[in-house]
Amino acid sequence: MTGKGTIRYTYDASGSKMTKVTTDDVSGKATTTLYLGGFQYQRQSDAANPDGGVDTLQFAGHEEGRARWAFHKYLNGQSSYGWEYDFYEKDHLGNTRVLLTQQKDTAHYLATMEAAYRNTEKALFFGLDTSVRSRVAVGYPDDESITSPNDSVTVLNGSGIKQGPAIIQKVMSGDTVDLSVRYFYTNAGSMEQAPLSPDDLLGGLAGGLFGITGGTHGAISDLTNGVTSPLVGALNSWVNDPHIPAAQDKPKAYLNWNPAGPVPVCRRHGRNP
Repeated sequence: MTGKGTIRYTYDASGSKMTKVTTDDVSGKATTTLYLGGFQYQRQSDAANPDGGVDTLQFAGHEEGRARWAFHKYLNGQSSYGWEYDFYEKDHLGNTRVLLTQQKDTAHYLATMEAAYRNTEKALFFGLDTSVRSRVAVGYPDDESITSPNDSVTVLNGSGIKQGPAIIQKVMSGDTVDLSVRYFYTNAGSMEQAPLSPDDLLGGLAGGLFGITGGTHGAISDLTNGVTSPLVGALNSWVNDPHIPAAQDKPKAYLNWNPAGPVPVCRRHGRNP
C-alpha cells in the first residue's frame, strides 16, 4: 500500500498460515502475528528489525471458541492479566456467525476539567473547552476528593453557556450506567429561570455528533427537524414534564441523559454557576 506500508503472509507447504507481518511506514513499527496450532501470538518491533520484540500470547483455541489472555485495569488503580472465554455460534456450514463472550468491562469516564487531564478529556467529551473556567476565579471550594489539585470547573449560566461537557456512548443490552455530578452555586446575581428549550439540547447533541464525524453523515437539521426527527418530541416531553422540580430559590440545573435517540447521550445541563 503506497505511502502506508505492507502486509506479508507466510504459509507452510500444506497452505496453513504461519505468520502475518504488518509494517507501518508512517509510525516505523512492525506487528508480527504468529499462528502456532490453536495458539496465536503477537509482537511489535521497529520496522527495520521485524524479528525483534517479544511474542505475547493473544488467545488459545478450544472446542467451542477461544480463551484470551486479557489485560484488565480496575477502577482502584490495580491491573492484572486473566483468561477471558469467547464462544462461537456457527451456521450449518460451519461458518462463525456470532461471537459470545463472558467478559465484563467497567469503564470510568470523568470530566474533571483539570488542566493535567485536559487533553485526554477533550478527546472523550465535547463542549468541554467552551465552559471550563478557573476554580479560584469563580469561587468554587477547593474540593480534592476527586482530583488533586482541583484547579478548574465548568461554569454554566441560563443567559450564556447552558451546557457543559457531554459524551456519547454506545451501550448493549444488559449494560448498567451510573451517572453523577458535583455542583456548586452562589446566591449572587439573578435567579430567574430562563425557559429550557429542546433546541438547546439538540444543538449541543448535533454539534457533537456531526463534529466527530466531520459533518459527512448528515446535518444539524436532521436532528432539529420536528417532522422526521424522533428526538424533538422526546425532548419536548421531557422539558414539560411536571415531575421536574422547579425550585424558586435555586438554579434549575441537571445532569441530563437521554437514551431515547439512536444512541444514548449522557450530558450535563446547567443554568447558573
